[in-house]
Amino acid sequence: RWEQLDNTYDQNGNRIGRGKGYYDRYLSRDGFRACCIGVCYDCQLREDIPAEPHDKRVEKVVAGKR
Repeated sequence: RWEQLDNTYDQNGNRIGRGKGYYDRYLSRDGFRACCIGVCYDCQLREDIPAEPHDKRVEKVVAGKR
C-alpha cells in the first residue's frame, strides 16, 4: 500500500508533513509494521528539520538524483 505522508525531509529522516500529528499517531499504532521511506524531489530536501521526541522519522529518504 502506498501513502504520501510528507512534503519535506532532511537527511536524518525528519519530516514536515501536513500538521496536527496525524501520521505520527498513524505510525505509532500498536502492531504497525512497515518500512517508511520518504520519496521526494531534490528541492524538497532541507539541511535540518527541527523534530520533537514524539515525531516519527522515515527510515530512508530517496530524492531525485540521489
